[in-house]
Amino acid sequence: MKVTGAEFHRFYNDPSIWTDGMYHENVVFAVNGVEVDDIPESINDTDIVSFSGGFIANDNGDAIGTFVSLFRKWRKKQMTVMFVVECHIDKEDYIKQCVRDAGGTVKC
Repeated sequence: MKVTGAEFHRFYNDPSIWTDGMYHENVVFAVNGVEVDDIPESINDTDIVSFSGGFIANDNGDAIGTFVSLFRKWRKKQMTVMFVVECHIDKEDYIKQCVRDAGGTVKC
């Protein structure tokens, strides 16, 4: 599964998901296509974070689901979504205005 760094941060730092004692094992992470041993502390909001495999366990060591399944459950509960858009420079103002007209927010 691939997500932006911004969305990954929101998920990974959400205390309603990561209750005391929960942890993940054997998840394969990559940032911008480069596999990493563990989640780096400095993921930029515009980075592309991918993850697969592994599981989530509670403090008793009981597996309670996969990392991907927990992420998907979390995402369904969100009321907003963040994504990166790439366009021709001549269309930048138009695209930003379309987002605003649709009730969205442009961060930069």
